[in-house]
Amino acid sequence: MEQTGNLEPIVLTPPSVSADAKKERKWLATLRLMAAGWLLGNLIFGALVASGIIFLIGSSGLVKVPFLSDKLFSKPASAQVDQKALETANKKLADIDSLVEGQVLPELTLSEEELNALLTDLFSKNQTDLLNPALRLTENKFSFSAFLAETGAPVRVEGEFDTSSGILRLALLKTRFGNIDLPPQLANSFLSESLAKVGLSLDNTALPARKVTIENGQVVLEDVTSSDE
Repeated sequence: MEQTGNLEPIVLTPPSVSADAKKERKWLATLRLMAAGWLLGNLIFGALVASGIIFLIGSSGLVKVPFLSDKLFSKPASAQVDQKALETANKKLADIDSLVEGQVLPELTLSEEELNALLTDLFSKNQTDLLNPALRLTENKFSFSAFLAETGAPVRVEGEFDTSSGILRLALLKTRFGNIDLPPQLANSFLSESLAKVGLSLDNTALPARKVTIENGQVVLEDVTSSDE
């Protein structure tokens, strides 16, 4: 019977790792960590930017943002129409409508109170984006204020006007929606659409008078003719 010799144990030795390989692994780990940090940083930055944009939009009042809009604004009570001023203004407008071709009304004056009564009545009877309009007139300048129907945010518009050649020309100089000042060019579209719902316009408008002047909060029309002429 054959005798077997003593068997030597087999020892597996892992391959040695060079110093360069260790450096490469550390570099890759660092790169992964940097990439993860960059991604996280961009996600946080994007969230902050989005939150800022939402806050700005909500602060303008043009869009209702849950929780934020109710925190910033509250809808005002409906303004009451000055019935006496409205009755007087409607009578004066009726005098213009009653003019026949060739007939001239030497002078007609509309006060600021009468114009505001007409505006308030007009807006209250129509489905519009604006509530409680108010107009203030000074020489060649005007200011218009109202509230956005959806959010209750205040709106204020300041501008200039020109009535030469029987044409009313408006130029918006400053517009503020809610707590944000907006460029007049951006506000023009919204205001035009809102005013169109009540038959008004920011575009050049022909006036039924040879001369129009604004003084002491009054609109004075001279040599008034039928609006159909």
